Amino acid sequence: MKVFSNKKLSELLGDPRVRASGIAEFAGISVQSLYAIRDGKSVPGANTLGALASAFGKSTDYFFEDECKYSDNKNMQSLFSESEDSFEVNIMSTSNYKCNNKAHQLQEEVV
Repeated sequence: MKVFSNKKLSELLGDPRVRASGIAEFAGISVQSLYAIRDGKSVPGANTLGALASAFGKSTDYFFEDECKYSDNKNMQSLFSESEDSFEVNIMSTSNYKCNNKAHQLQEEVV
């Protein structure tokens, strides 16, 4: 599943040549709203996202990345089942493979 990445917006806004006020004006939002999106406190609507993408010369897809949530050990442990001396990763779907593989690597580092 793809989710909006405020980190990508933050990187673009970090360019010293970029004026947040100009980007916000172009997108039709306040500077405070732009900063809320940048800081992950808000998610842009479709029109705002389209305007932000246009302002930076990017596609809207640029602002999305794969969701990979492992907020606690219970979530991590649910991906694994012990089988003799090895761990087997339960792949729930092809789109989750990358996240599950990363969790497996993390688990191997912990063991």
